[in-house]
Amino acid sequence: MKVYVFGARSGGVGKTTVSFNTLVATQLIAPPPPGLLDVFLECDFGRQSAVHLWNPHFLEEREASPDSYPTLREYLAGVAEPWEIAYSTSHPAYRNLVMIPSAPLCSSDRELLKSYSEYSGKMLKLLEFLKPRCRLLVIDAPGAGGLSGLADYLLLIPLGSFIPVVQPDKPSIDEASQLVDIATLAGSAVPAAVINKYRGGKWAVSYAKAALAAGETQILTIRDDKKAREAYEAGVPVVLYSPSSRASKDIKLLAQTLASSAPAHTIQQAEKRARILSKVIEALARRRAPQLQLPDIESILRELDKLIGHEGGSDTQAQD
Repeated sequence: MKVYVFGARSGGVGKTTVSFNTLVATQLIAPPPPGLLDVFLECDFGRQSAVHLWNPHFLEEREASPDSYPTLREYLAGVAEPWEIAYSTSHPAYRNLVMIPSAPLCSSDRELLKSYSEYSGKMLKLLEFLKPRCRLLVIDAPGAGGLSGLADYLLLIPLGSFIPVVQPDKPSIDEASQLVDIATLAGSAVPAAVINKYRGGKWAVSYAKAALAAGETQILTIRDDKKAREAYEAGVPVVLYSPSSRASKDIKLLAQTLASSAPAHTIQQAEKRARILSKVIEALARRRAPQLQLPDIESILRELDKLIGHEGGSDTQAQD
């Protein structure tokens, strides 16, 4: 099973559109083998844009009968099992696609951080459940619709390979670079970074390469395309709405790149990364007692540096 976490702390960059279209494009290129499915895990706890693209009527149905439609929130709360939160649809293009929707999770960043170990353990169990059933798992992480973004990312970054999605401007790229730093230090691969709504110009690619490249990271662009906006407004993935559009071609290239180059995900790696970030949160919480506050990026990076021996320590230090 391959796992990708698409993320951006700012809203409006097209993270959900890119991630969901990438999964659909992967199915168009090659459906999963018999007995396996591709899964989209909606972890944007503030907004459910991907559900809008997958099935515009689902949110209405869930609102009318919420007890009949448990989500990731109910699973994390311990009142639903993994198989109860996975949904299919009769749409012919989504025969092999399963959606796990989300809903508002916590009332505050502090609440999420206090529940970090519990929620992290449940997310790992969800991966264990999906592993024998799933070829590809795409996780849509929060943008501006989440809590702070950062608290959510500490929960989600350990789960798979991290793919930042940015717009071609300096603030968007700089913000994503902070998440790339956390992912890299925690041990998550960053196989690609996506510049969405790209309008040409080498400076954005060069700047993203300098700020976001970690190891073998590829910088990929998705051209600005009115067809992508039309498709979103119509509630349809652009790769289905306009297969020959510029955005569709670029998204298909992204799907091909991920399918051919990314390593298979292992639960053991996710568990190790989760332990590392859990240690960081515990260390910061002790310093900020009696009340746990949301740590800033710089504090997290400093603690990660110390914990994993960034300047020459061993892997044993990280586990200890």
